[in-house]
Amino acid sequence: MTGEVKSYNTRSGYGFITADGQDYFLCRTEWEYRLPPIPGLKVEFVPKTTNKGLRAYGVRKGEVNGE
Repeated sequence: MTGEVKSYNTRSGYGFITADGQDYFLCRTEWEYRLPPIPGLKVEFVPKTTNKGLRAYGVRKGEVNGE
């Protein structure tokens, strides 16, 4: 699924991704890069519903301008 980073707190290591009108929890353990994600960044992820709500897994940078 594709979405956009809505927010990310580098101190706490979590944030949210918005996709299809819903927010998905993003934990630093699911981010595949050393530098933290920034709001507005297009990303791809695997969405899952957990007992705590929607969560993003395997989050990586999305395609930029068809690259």
